[in-house]
Amino acid sequence: MTIRLPSGVDIDHFAVLGGGFMSAKMLCVASELGIFEKLADGPLTLDELQAATQLPRRALRVVISGMVALDVLTLDDGRYANNAPAQEWLSGRGAHDMRPGLRLYDKLMYSMWLQLEHVIRSGTPARPSTMGEEFARIFSEGVEAWTRGGAIALAESYDLSSRQRLLDIGGGTGSYLVPLLERHPALRATLFDLPPTIEIARRRLAAAAVRDRIELVDGDAFFDPLPAGHDAALIAGFVHLFDPDKVVLVLRRTREAMAPGARLFIVDQWMDPTHTQPTFAAMLAGTYLMLSGSGDTYSVDEGRAWLAQTGWRFVEHKPLAGVTSVVVAEAV
Repeated sequence: MTIRLPSGVDIDHFAVLGGGFMSAKMLCVASELGIFEKLADGPLTLDELQAATQLPRRALRVVISGMVALDVLTLDDGRYANNAPAQEWLSGRGAHDMRPGLRLYDKLMYSMWLQLEHVIRSGTPARPSTMGEEFARIFSEGVEAWTRGGAIALAESYDLSSRQRLLDIGGGTGSYLVPLLERHPALRATLFDLPPTIEIARRRLAAAAVRDRIELVDGDAFFDPLPAGHDAALIAGFVHLFDPDKVVLVLRRTREAMAPGARLFIVDQWMDPTHTQPTFAAMLAGTYLMLSGSGDTYSVDEGRAWLAQTGWRFVEHKPLAGVTSVVVAEAV
């Protein structure tokens, strides 16, 4: 029986909200322990799963019971199994592997969220617990995992066959760029990002089938000249890291590098005017704030105003995947 307070609110309402870190951490740890991989070939009993994982029996039971409670695993006649989404995304057997995304949350984001109060009070970015090459690897692989759905949706939603060359500004390791090039065999592109990121992209793109159609250029979008000769531009997962003044600066510099008629695709977690929907995007605003000290998730209305200030005509706002959507504009 659910006990409700006089206000009508479930007595566990704030316990569940405040304890959300428990389910998040348990999911991430279950993935890190390889539980979903061990169940990829079919259901196992607790004893069989213990033999496969070599984990302490009681501790293993706590974790997999939690995964059943969270509707990630199923339990039928004493046998545990991945549910359909876990089999597709967490077992390593599906078309999309989300395990690097959970590793990003577990190894980097979790420790940074512990610093949220300090970030809000001080206005300074959080300090990650892992630095250097390991940080870069976990971060880039995790971002690729979480952005893959939006990247595929973008490639499937827009016909770029009339475009010849695409400039990807702040494109990381090319996670949005590669599906677009795979979809449009005649399209060529330039990936523009900071030097350390370009070095990671160089390694990660080495085996990509579209590698010979990508030019890698390092530089800072706020200060260095943007590569010329493009009739389309992509800014994906970038504006949420900066304050509005810097976003406007990048949009203006992008417009100056483009001829009239060029198309611009800005992919992000675009919000409603109240900044409260989509719900998960409102939570992601905290992550972006911690990463840079000034990040945020912005509304479509804000985006339209910035475009009007910087020489772009708003064309449309379209959902892609999950809380990710795209604002499309044309150079005037």
